[in-house]
Amino acid sequence: MSDNKYIYKRKDGGEIWCYGKAIEDMTQEEKENGYTFNVVCDDDEYDTLLATIDLTEERHNSWDKVCSILENLQMFKGTTIEQITYG
Repeated sequence: MSDNKYIYKRKDGGEIWCYGKAIEDMTQEEKENGYTFNVVCDDDEYDTLLATIDLTEERHNSWDKVCSILENLQMFKGTTIEQITYG
């Protein structure tokens, strides 16, 4: 696992720990190659791999933006996201 870590503060006061290369530091080519996000939740029935986030879009170009979007997705309303690994 990468030593690169970003900590996102959830709306409930908890944290989402994000691992992998900082999205902000990626080259355009790395963003276009599209890696998978591994999302780990407090209820493992919601754990999933997401490959549909386009990091070349302005609304997805930082850990903060990605975490905010994922935290608000309907598919995670029954759980709490604890960790996201990218790469």
